[in-house]
Amino acid sequence: MRACGGWLARRWALARIGRGQSVSLASTPLDRRAGMASVSMDTAGVRPGSFKLRVDYLDAAQARALHLALSRRLDPDLAIP
Repeated sequence: MRACGGWLARRWALARIGRGQSVSLASTPLDRRAGMASVSMDTAGVRPGSFKLRVDYLDAAQARALHLALSRRLDPDLAIP
């Protein structure tokens, strides 16, 4: 997974899917009103305060699809509908 952040200074974060521990899907009330969501992935061995792997401002359907795909990669036996 690759994520980018920062306004003045760009930061990139890369992580192998195999190092992932959890995947989350989140949306604020404003995100839901606009039909958007965010997907984030926590990885093993990350320093506290380091850049978080998160993809913001995705279309809600795209965010759900990405969340499902990453979740299945982390746990192939996962039975998410």
